[in-house]
Amino acid sequence: MRERGEDLKQQILTDPDFTEWTDGIWEGVKDSLVAASEDPDSNLRRRLEQLALTTGERLLSDPELRSNVDSWVASLAAHLAERTGAEVASIIATTVERWDADETSRRLELQVGRDLQFIRINGTLVGGLVGLAIHGAVQALGG
Repeated sequence: MRERGEDLKQQILTDPDFTEWTDGIWEGVKDSLVAASEDPDSNLRRRLEQLALTTGERLLSDPELRSNVDSWVASLAAHLAERTGAEVASIIATTVERWDADETSRRLELQVGRDLQFIRINGTLVGGLVGLAIHGAVQALGG
């Protein structure tokens, strides 16, 4: 009986019509979820927002739960780092190697340009003041 059940399962799983049917169901569910998540007035979105708020409030008010979640997240992160760390590092290294230096600099300038300007100005001012202080010290010491 078990063998016949396994045979039936294999027939179903390898049947192209079954695969097409289940793919269609999945696409429909996925499309519905995406549409509901993009609609600010959807029931799904309201429920997810309420769930997030309730979870946040509970984490704020329950130190034991917060500590447990903290431990779970740390444990999961360690597990993922242990299992996939080399792959992630390789993906990052490969991605960074493909970056064009000029294009990357341009994009960084666009994203954080104002902050970079302040860093440059501060660096110039501090460098100039340090230079003046060193020059003044050398002059004062008779150099």
